[in-house]
Amino acid sequence: MQVRMLRDMFGADRTLYVSGQIYDLADALALSFIGVGAAVDVGTAREDQQGTAVVDGLTAAQIAAGATGIAGVTASGILLSAGGLGAPAFASLAGASKIFGVGSGGTAISLGVTMVTQHPAEWDFVGAQLFYENQSGSAYTITKARAASTATHQDIASTATWYDATFAGSASGTVAATPSGAGSDIQGSFLLSDYLPVLSVPRTDDTTKTPLLQVRSYFAAAANGLSVGAGDIAAWNAGIAAYGRQYAARAPAGDVTATFTASQQPLEAGTWIVPASVLFHYASSVRTILVCGDSLSKGHLTTGGATSWPAIASGMLRQAGKRYAAHNLAWTGQTLAASITRSKLAIAALKPDYAAFFAWSPNDAAAGSTTQATFDAGYSRALEHVSWCRRNGVEPILCTSGPWQALNAGQNTIRRANNTRILSLRSAGIRVFDFASVLEDPSNNAQILPAYSQGDGLHYNDAGHAAMASLVAAHF
Repeated sequence: MQVRMLRDMFGADRTLYVSGQIYDLADALALSFIGVGAAVDVGTAREDQQGTAVVDGLTAAQIAAGATGIAGVTASGILLSAGGLGAPAFASLAGASKIFGVGSGGTAISLGVTMVTQHPAEWDFVGAQLFYENQSGSAYTITKARAASTATHQDIASTATWYDATFAGSASGTVAATPSGAGSDIQGSFLLSDYLPVLSVPRTDDTTKTPLLQVRSYFAAAANGLSVGAGDIAAWNAGIAAYGRQYAARAPAGDVTATFTASQQPLEAGTWIVPASVLFHYASSVRTILVCGDSLSKGHLTTGGATSWPAIASGMLRQAGKRYAAHNLAWTGQTLAASITRSKLAIAALKPDYAAFFAWSPNDAAAGSTTQATFDAGYSRALEHVSWCRRNGVEPILCTSGPWQALNAGQNTIRRANNTRILSLRSAGIRVFDFASVLEDPSNNAQILPAYSQGDGLHYNDAGHAAMASLVAAHF
């Protein structure tokens, strides 16, 4: 079978199949690549000059509409028909639907509550999957969930077309208890809904804003979800990271998945992001960048607590016409070891194209993060993750570490030497985001450039994250 690769992938024999190239592959291998959205069958598909997949002359709307009523719409968005595999609705985690950091720490949800959340997409979409996370030691059940495209911000959605979510074919879904870890190093459990053939609708309130999906999740029993601070959503929507994306949320009592009044509409004053994210499917390919790390990637202490470099980079890339979207799983307080474990779990669940991570975290301090031995251990751990990513068809991206004023001169020298050996890996074909080069004060490389410092000697302000995002956007 002839396929055009949509992203770099390794075969079982470690052969690299390069994005954009056409290969004549064994059917089993070709179908495995098609099944994860990494390739398209050029025997039944053609591409226009912009690289947009056109399958048997069908438009994106027709593709999505064709999914309705079809028994097999797989989790990866492949539409099954009587004739075999049809058009992949290329999946990408929306660049904004994870902006507040899925790994911000779970909060208990009271029983008998409906979480009403408005998630922004990056582009017009042809389908979606709901992404729930559990950061508690007890499993919880999503009693029912529904989703609909909405035309306006904070929409009551009474006239929207609603789709009932299923989880492995069931109307309810259970998110397992966290598998390991404690405190900030806890490893969340993930649950992804089945594919929903929901089409985005044009915005009627402001055409400069991105498409919206409203999700209503009802929990008959106690659950766990991502909460944010009062005012965080409004602040973020108005901040430099938004790029036309808008959140809204509400948590009314009772099952309001099918009742629509002003008392249930999502608002910027809301404090919940449940589900934690949405996996949007787009009519043409989008590459996703998974980010795992600590508060320095989460956007801790920035506007809305989430004006992070992944969020801003997603907006910058879209504005530049580049179809990339970052998904931020960074968690304040997490150690390097925990963030890499989290990265592996997320890669298995979400299958991104890229995985960005560091080789050291200030949160390793309890284990002696300022010693050469700990930097060496972190570097070795990062190299192992580079190898693991490549074996799993994901391109690894290493990041250099910015300054921390708590380090003395000798410790800062170790940090910078660690960055130097990370940068040397570029000669081996490893992509590196050299954040240290934009964050260090040229007059004193042991401190953050004052214009980018939040003020505590460790964290970056909005401008600092924007500078990091500019560096990321220039890589693609």
